[in-house]
Amino acid sequence: IMHGPAEVPGGDHIVIASDPQGALFSLVGKPA
Repeated sequence: IMHGPAEVPGGDHIVIASDPQGALFSLVGKPA
């Protein structure tokens, strides 16, 4: 995990991460 979890406008939460090969990806979801 490189950043997050962080709240974004609209109330969702995001996480920015990288996989073992270094590819970046993000996840967006509603808070629990």
